[in-house]
Amino acid sequence: MLGTLLVRKNRFSQRTIKWTFIAGMLTIMSTLFLSGRENIFTVNGEVESATLTFAENRLNKWNITGASIITDLDNLEPELLQQQEVYFSPAKGATATVNFRIGTKRKEIFITVASEQGSIGVIESEDGSFTLGTYTEIIVPFEHSKIFPFVGSMQLGEDVAVGVENILLEGTVKIIEQEFIGDGRYVAGEYNLDRGDRVVLYLDNNLTRTSQVKGFMRLTDNNAIAITAHGVGEVVKVERLGSAGYKISPSVWARLTHDPLIAAITTLFATLLLLMEFSELIVNLSAKKEENITSEANE
Repeated sequence: MLGTLLVRKNRFSQRTIKWTFIAGMLTIMSTLFLSGRENIFTVNGEVESATLTFAENRLNKWNITGASIITDLDNLEPELLQQQEVYFSPAKGATATVNFRIGTKRKEIFITVASEQGSIGVIESEDGSFTLGTYTEIIVPFEHSKIFPFVGSMQLGEDVAVGVENILLEGTVKIIEQEFIGDGRYVAGEYNLDRGDRVVLYLDNNLTRTSQVKGFMRLTDNNAIAITAHGVGEVVKVERLGSAGYKISPSVWARLTHDPLIAAITTLFATLLLLMEFSELIVNLSAKKEENITSEANE
């Protein structure tokens, strides 16, 4: 009788240890899976028109040598900037739209810049600089590929609707997530965009604050604008054909396969759990054997 009681007590202790271990394991894994991380979104795409709002950053400086500008809507005759090197430095809060304009004689890069906060920025050259007003059109003759770097908020593409002529042609969204410990990062997902999508990166899941991105646009002979932008955020909102669209955010399951710490801890917990199950099986077999011996002795 005493042996049977000890066996039952031993089984109870093993079950208690086992379920305590499982509860602790689930707590640790939930913390690892659900912990906040810094996510960098990389958006690549080809568009027919690009719109962005500038932040205050020295990277926002565009070479517009050979350009003509229109600063007065009452006088639509462009003013040629004849200096050897001319640069446009936008002001914080200015919004620019860039696209191609193909005429009968030549192809041009057409940039419209506007601001509700005051000046849109300054034109700089070897002759000095002058401040622009609240609206300017910049026409740059396209002679070779150009790269315009930028820092600010950006939407990639326009949602297809009445009056929309320039759309996203193709693109991808890549999520680069920070590891739980250290500065290492891994690719947590990559998603393809469809033609006509509209893409915006947000800092919160409620879609109230747009993220600041850093990137560049490259204008080439194929009449499309190639854009690469990187920004820290929580979610990318994709709108499609006027619908609510969908959100792109890191999957917690991607952490299981890509984060080395989580993968190692998961493997360790699984191994320990198997060892506990195996040891419990051995103890149960031993206990059953002991019960049989005790029962035969009593008989």
